[in-house]
Amino acid sequence: MDGQHFDALTRTLSGAGSRRGLVGLLVALPGLRGLLALMAPDDGAAKGRHTQSVGSENHKRGGRRRGHKAHKKQHPRCKAESRAKTCAGRCGRVKNRCKKTVDCGSCVCGDVCASGCPSTTLQAAIDAANSGDTIRLCAGTFLGAKAIADIDKDLTIAGAGDGADPETATILDAAGTGQVLRIRSTRTVTLQGLRITGGVGGGVGNQGDLTMSGCTVHRNTNAALGPGGILSLGPLSMTDCTVSENTGSPSNVGGVRTFNADLTLTRCTISENTGGIGGVWVQGTGTLTETMITGNIRTNATAPGGLYTDLGTTTLIDSTVSDNTPPNCLAIGTGTITGPGCAP
Repeated sequence: MDGQHFDALTRTLSGAGSRRGLVGLLVALPGLRGLLALMAPDDGAAKGRHTQSVGSENHKRGGRRRGHKAHKKQHPRCKAESRAKTCAGRCGRVKNRCKKTVDCGSCVCGDVCASGCPSTTLQAAIDAANSGDTIRLCAGTFLGAKAIADIDKDLTIAGAGDGADPETATILDAAGTGQVLRIRSTRTVTLQGLRITGGVGGGVGNQGDLTMSGCTVHRNTNAALGPGGILSLGPLSMTDCTVSENTGSPSNVGGVRTFNADLTLTRCTISENTGGIGGVWVQGTGTLTETMITGNIRTNATAPGGLYTDLGTTTLIDSTVSDNTPPNCLAIGTGTITGPGCAP
């Protein structure tokens, strides 16, 4: 460093009574940036101002800091789902797909639990309820007879969630002792946040008007004449539900069937079910919105693996029927399938 630069440095240092003055020196004398960085305290505020100054200089030079690129990679842009979708079948503070916490309301599960509640079985709670009531089940696994229920009242049955972990989900596991849930005719029933599994004779049998949200129907079987997952003789509406790995009879369907009844599926997944027809059999009006039917297996050589209808019109809206045992879709008799979504 020659004498002229040394004099300039001395004058600047003597007038720099603050950290900001030192940063000004950094900009004025780029050759000393490394030295000044070592002298500066390592706190959040200093780092922020230092980064801003250096970043501004690099921007002016047309450069781009590597740290800025890494920051973007660590925080990719995420499109959050709606609160209704995040909270479907859930309560309390729940993290959405972008890892942000959403308040889904208070959790109340005092009706049915292993101990300390009025009932330890779902059927006992149904018997004690009045028509129009809501029955809340705590998280946990209700096994065998504690899971099986015959619903002959207008009720809402709400669990803690449909996952596989009994710490956070309500699991109704019939353990091979019978059909898990049966809804009687003329009854209006809503199921929320339940995992229904282990049924023989199918998972759910509906003769009334059934609405399901945030539920999973998984690994139920029916070796007789019925579907493995759900048989509905009345209107069936499902939102944010999964029907998977159920096994129906060779003359029926693995996943879901409506018989002379309407079917509405919204944001549902019907996957890896096995039966004479693999995924869904609609006899009535069907509306499938943002729904995926995939990976299902048919055991009847003349049937489709994915979607079948022989009565009424089934409409696909932003839905996909693919990667099932071919053909993916089949409509015969007075049945029709409209809208794009059926793969060849």
